[in-house]
Amino acid sequence: MQKTIKNEIVIRGIGVHTGEESSLIMKPASPNTGIIFRKDSTTIPALIEFATPVEFGTALRCSNTKVRGYEHLLSCLYGLGIDNLICEIDGKEAPALDGSALPFIKAIEEVGICVQNTEKLVKRIESPIYLTHNDTFIMALPDEDFRVSYLLDYGVKYPGIQYINLKIDPESYKKEIGGARTYTFMSWIDDLRKKGLIKGGSLNNAIVIDENGPIGSNPLRFADEFVRHKVLDLIGDLALIGYPIKGHIFGIKSGHKTNIPFVRKLKDALGK
Repeated sequence: MQKTIKNEIVIRGIGVHTGEESSLIMKPASPNTGIIFRKDSTTIPALIEFATPVEFGTALRCSNTKVRGYEHLLSCLYGLGIDNLICEIDGKEAPALDGSALPFIKAIEEVGICVQNTEKLVKRIESPIYLTHNDTFIMALPDEDFRVSYLLDYGVKYPGIQYINLKIDPESYKKEIGGARTYTFMSWIDDLRKKGLIKGGSLNNAIVIDENGPIGSNPLRFADEFVRHKVLDLIGDLALIGYPIKGHIFGIKSGHKTNIPFVRKLKDALGK
């Protein structure tokens, strides 16, 4: 059955790229509403049709209104099986919080999830669908469950090659994926700053990696936290399909630039 939240949730924080304060108010929504954002009196459905490319992320745009930085929220909602939600936003970017989906999970668990009286639309992947871009690859295969596999390899000593294969349901998402934090390499930071990004970035909302491993005193939450975060991001992009799927998604070194055109291709194959 479809699900929403039982009560309103208010979350405030700093955007990782803008460094500016923003707020997010999540409200219960009736069946078949889907996930929608409201900003500056504009309503933007969280659907691939409204996705637009931005540096290091995904944005949704309608007319002149754009929201960005909501991949972790969408990943959380898709992972927990929440179908209907109204998200009112004030600010240019989602609060970064701790760089993972865990704060959203905890906030939703505090108010509770409401099971609604309408069945979900679930679509099955019937035949292989794939997309390649440079050295990245992503494909969808038939499966009786929703499963995600991912291979991470930056061609450097640390973090080396990481691989994960998980059946995704609310419990496995909360335990295995939701807490994995975003990360960057020390060697990327100057370039990101020159582009006007990561103004709000810190060791409180991202893992920073040098040639020897993570810097700072915050320990990793998982030995393979980096590949788990790639799965978190991938699920956030898959959420833009707009309905749950049954199938096996397999990514090799893919990121938002590959995920978004793949989701468009996948939705074209599955239908509205």
